[in-house]
Amino acid sequence: QDLSRLLQNSPASVVVNRHWEEGIASSLRCGLAAAPASADAVLVLLGDQVAVSAEDLQRLIAAWGGHDTVIAASVYGGTLGVPAIFPRFCWSELAQLRGDQGARAIIARHAARLAHVPMPSAAVDIDTPEDLARIVVRDRPEAGQLDA
Repeated sequence: QDLSRLLQNSPASVVVNRHWEEGIASSLRCGLAAAPASADAVLVLLGDQVAVSAEDLQRLIAAWGGHDTVIAASVYGGTLGVPAIFPRFCWSELAQLRGDQGARAIIARHAARLAHVPMPSAAVDIDTPEDLARIVVRDRPEAGQLDA
């Protein structure tokens, strides 16, 4: 709810997945259901990929280029995945996902339609309090002084 207040004066909207316990697929379905009818594509980004920058997302958008047959997917740490842009042709496949199944299977299924975008920052994610502590300490300017 704090996030909703922060975004109240922006064009963004907040969608709450009340069925989050069903797994990541339910979040994908929830987001798709909230997409405007006029949308040509959806950009899927995981909330724990904290190092992904606006520049990273701009490169992803440029690689997609507005093509209705192209999926733009990030490449990092030997992984091809999200952040990714999925045009309408694959929305029904995304809507059929269940449980902890994410979009990687759809990306793999459409390998011939992929635009690969190198994005090492997408490999950084926060899964535990310890992960968060490592990121905070690493990114604090005074932390570098301790290593000197």
